[in-house]
Amino acid sequence: MRYVFLVLSCLASPSRLLACSVCGVYGEDVSNTPFLQGTALLSLMPLIVIGGTVYYIYRRHKRLQAEDVAGPITVQARPLPRLGADPR
Repeated sequence: MRYVFLVLSCLASPSRLLACSVCGVYGEDVSNTPFLQGTALLSLMPLIVIGGTVYYIYRRHKRLQAEDVAGPITVQARPLPRLGADPR
């Protein structure tokens, strides 16, 4: 009985069946493109975040490995000249 009501309600209002904003079956709708772009963004964002984290860990590991081989990187700092002093 429940399925009969569902089928009759779908046949009575076919425009509700075409209300899917993401499937694109009903034609080119103005709101179709932003929904598809949002779906793509939300689908790709976890992959981008995980890939960026793995890349950062890889680069950090390589940098630490190179530092172990070459020793720590030191930079000789020169004192900054005073304001108003002669730059020579």
